[in-house]
Amino acid sequence: MTEKRAAIAVSTIPRRLLLAGGGALLAAPASRRALAQAWPVRPVRVIVPYAAGGGTDIFSRHLSEALAGELGQPFVVENRTGANGVIGSEAVARANPDGHTLLVAATTHVLNKYVMRGVPFDPLRDFTPIARLCRSVNIFVGANRAPFDSLAGMLAYARQNPGAVTMGHSESSTAYASRLLQRLANVQFTDVPYRGGGVMMTDVVSGTLMGAITSTGSSSGYIRANQMRGLGVTTSNRSGLLPDVPAVREAGLPEYDYGGWYGMFGPANLPRETVERLITSIRRLMAAEPLQSRLLALSGNLDLLGPAEFRAKLEEEDAVWQRALAEGAIARE
Repeated sequence: MTEKRAAIAVSTIPRRLLLAGGGALLAAPASRRALAQAWPVRPVRVIVPYAAGGGTDIFSRHLSEALAGELGQPFVVENRTGANGVIGSEAVARANPDGHTLLVAATTHVLNKYVMRGVPFDPLRDFTPIARLCRSVNIFVGANRAPFDSLAGMLAYARQNPGAVTMGHSESSTAYASRLLQRLANVQFTDVPYRGGGVMMTDVVSGTLMGAITSTGSSSGYIRANQMRGLGVTTSNRSGLLPDVPAVREAGLPEYDYGGWYGMFGPANLPRETVERLITSIRRLMAAEPLQSRLLALSGNLDLLGPAEFRAKLEEEDAVWQRALAEGAIARE
């Protein structure tokens, strides 16, 4: 067809059809924007990649209940466990980025790619950071039946009985915190991995496990009920949640300092309008009662960060773990 004939052919198309077609083309992105602004239009899945009953799970359930009341759709927590959180996180990485599948993960989200082989996603590239919800304080706990009642006592027992202390952990970040203690104190535990904090706490209470490292949120109730002992918190200062439990550094290890976080993510390319609506709601809810008190009782330190600040912190952590791997402080297994 010649250029002249093509022009004639186009000119014969009814103007109303051209307008309708153009309107459809213009309407597509506009409709996507409208959908993002109307979000959520159905129940939202909040995937927690750890077992029920742990600190991350309990925190997520309180927040999800509040978000459901705020945004008018159910926020349903789904525990998808396995591989230090990788299985549940991968499900979110592969989900449709429409805001109806979210992830609440912990520090292991970034650490996993440096301590595990074949992680099927990149923790920065394949997710949209929404909020760092809190800083979590980890704690070493001991069974009431254990032959020690303090962190110094546990370390002394471990020096005299290498490998006799069974130390539970539920993900790679707490495993790292345990190994850091062993390295700095020059002791050896027998590390016992768990899929989540709930079962691990049950084994400490029963005495099946001598000790564990977990969050203050998942252990504080047991400690207050005298069902286990709080031995030492991992941060440089004591936790406001358990002020009577000393910091690890008080047991003669001044260089020991380690903390974690809980954070919310969506799949990569989550609409900006959805992210903004989520973080606005989260800020308002976490600043008010009764949610604030409930979450403080779990974490002791909310320290909320928005999307940009959270992404910057994740990039900093990624560099820290990369350096730790290169220097041999952590290893891929």
